[in-house]
Amino acid sequence: MKNSISNGVGEIIMLNNLDQIFKTKEKDSSHKRVENYSIGHHLASDVLTPGKAENYLLCFISFYCVDCIELLPHLKEISEKFLGEIILFTNGSEEENIEISKYFDFDFTINTYTKEELAITYRVSMTPFVYLLDSNFIVSSANNIKDEYELNKLLSDQKLLRLLQTSVQQEGVPE
Repeated sequence: MKNSISNGVGEIIMLNNLDQIFKTKEKDSSHKRVENYSIGHHLASDVLTPGKAENYLLCFISFYCVDCIELLPHLKEISEKFLGEIILFTNGSEEENIEISKYFDFDFTINTYTKEELAITYRVSMTPFVYLLDSNFIVSSANNIKDEYELNKLLSDQKLLRLLQTSVQQEGVPE
């Protein structure tokens, strides 16, 4: 007695059923890929304060994303070099965000987002993701990033990083 389908007809029926399942999921609007805001779009948000900065870096991470978690320790240094204000968005609770902020000594705002807010309000479908905005909240860049190197390159290419001065004076080099 066989428990599995081994003839060609049964396999075709099973594949057709799977095909129908995936076509149904594809048509389901809740599973559609979200289109990010494009360059030039005005991003209205209640977390942005007019006139507070010349540039904004909105960084979206998930605590379920390995690349996002690996990016966290580098955000402090990036915030010290970035010519503007960083706002970090996480899927964590307010308590988790407070702990993250304390642990990494972040001096920038951390907000919590829901899955719906991420998709509908911010149009982000994958993390880590960043928007660069000007002082009028106009999108100048919208990118998925993999790590701190990609984020630093993006900010450097946009000329939004200041050079940090070292406090160690080289011996024998005149001032």
